[in-house]
Amino acid sequence: QQSAEQLYQSGLYKEEVEGELEKAIAIYERILKDFSGNEATAAKALYHIGLCYEKLGKKEAQKAYQRLIDEYPGQRREVALAKERLALLTKALEKVPHKPTFRKLRVPTKLSWVMQLSPDGKKVIFASTSDEKLWMMPLSGKLSSEFPGAPSILNTEDVKADWSGLAWSGDGKWIVFNESNKPEKWKEKKGNQGMYIIPAEGGKPRKVYENYRDARIVNYRMSLSPDGKVLAFSSVESDECHIYTISVDGGLPKQLVDAQAREPVFSPDGKMIAYVDTKNLGRTGGGLWVIPASGGTPNLVANAGNASSPTWSPDGDMIAFLDLDSEQICIIPVGEDGVASGELIKIDITEGTGGIMSLAGWTPDNKIGVVFRSHTEFGLYTLPAKGGKAALVSHGGYPVQPRWSPDGKRIFHTNEIDEGSGDWAQYSLAVVPAEGGKVNTVPIRF
Repeated sequence: QQSAEQLYQSGLYKEEVEGELEKAIAIYERILKDFSGNEATAAKALYHIGLCYEKLGKKEAQKAYQRLIDEYPGQRREVALAKERLALLTKALEKVPHKPTFRKLRVPTKLSWVMQLSPDGKKVIFASTSDEKLWMMPLSGKLSSEFPGAPSILNTEDVKADWSGLAWSGDGKWIVFNESNKPEKWKEKKGNQGMYIIPAEGGKPRKVYENYRDARIVNYRMSLSPDGKVLAFSSVESDECHIYTISVDGGLPKQLVDAQAREPVFSPDGKMIAYVDTKNLGRTGGGLWVIPASGGTPNLVANAGNASSPTWSPDGDMIAFLDLDSEQICIIPVGEDGVASGELIKIDITEGTGGIMSLAGWTPDNKIGVVFRSHTEFGLYTLPAKGGKAALVSHGGYPVQPRWSPDGKRIFHTNEIDEGSGDWAQYSLAVVPAEGGKVNTVPIRF
């Protein structure tokens, strides 16, 4: 058995000589567990835990320094050092503007609006609109970090999956999904859609509940408790949308709040549920709220024009959400009691992207997954009749029904009045030189 001082020295070696910060933290944590009565060594270990986290760029550093100040006030040297580091970190955070970087992940397949990061942040789950199957995809492939690995089908046996709502349990062992409900089945099922739970490695799905949620996609988003035992969801009855919880083993749903609400999401410890206001059956919304998972008094933690897609940070002290009115990503600090504990942070989306569809989760290494709407671009091309390379004649707008002029010098087609305007209702007769150039339009309908 090693003494506290021997362990401390081995931790220092891992930290300062080998640079193995995670292993050093594990050694220091062992000192706190096994030698808590040795305050002198425990205080030094806790101080170095803070230093290691600081080198790793993690906010746990502040928590370690504050714990040292609170638990070991008699160790004056370490307390003074911790206060100094804490003050410097706080000052640095105040100066750093909230300008995150965005990294585009190139996925060689068409994605739906809804996809979800696994709790460990290493893969995503999504449902294909074409084959109605669940797909699992690693985020890092063999090509590079920008290209994910090969997607694989998650076996759901004979249950077809809908893309409208997916969620992982916090322990990564379970996934919930909606069964496909094509329009041709609406009369048969009266618009109801089943919610199923399945092991993360695939297997026989088990139906948890079946209900009606109208046509808005946001109404179909749901959440599993960290242990996968409770499902939170929304349901529409008498033209009102409310949120409920239910055991995955069955039983009757429990309504959480009297006000109309949607998109419930469990906190990482399962004690709280975040949700957003809903209006007009999901077409509009309001602010972000938090309520105890067992029920109680809800707290408004952030005002918004139309909040959506709430996502908890892994340590549960922040919630990110979208404000669909301003098209901003918002982050609000939240205390253990479910009350806002800081100012709202607003992040503008990066240039060159389309609108935001949803948030896909928050990874342990502090990255937030965001699903953007990709820009759809159209062009008019010519191709040699004998084969060869295509030539771009015009770009933008919505060129359709191309026809050659008798002399082969021009190409007539229909197009939008203003190229790229996005106004699909106002078409025109258009003509462009066969070798490419300016598109001239003549309005034909207003």
